Amino acid sequence: RAKALFPLNNPSQLVYKDETGEIILTITVDYSYDGDYPVSASVIAVSTIDGQSDVFTVTFNYLTQS
Repeated sequence: RAKALFPLNNPSQLVYKDETGEIILTITVDYSYDGDYPVSASVIAVSTIDGQSDVFTVTFNYLTQS
């Protein structure tokens, strides 16, 4: 069921709000592509509650079936 909450394509931004509609967290994703598929992504998460930000780097590995 949680999978249904995410888009089918590569999301570029997620905005989380509390029950009153106030934004509490914004996540921005910037992808690097090799052809049609992303090979890496830079993820930045910024909290509006405490102003803290975190940066992550994600590397994608694709398996091929033989």
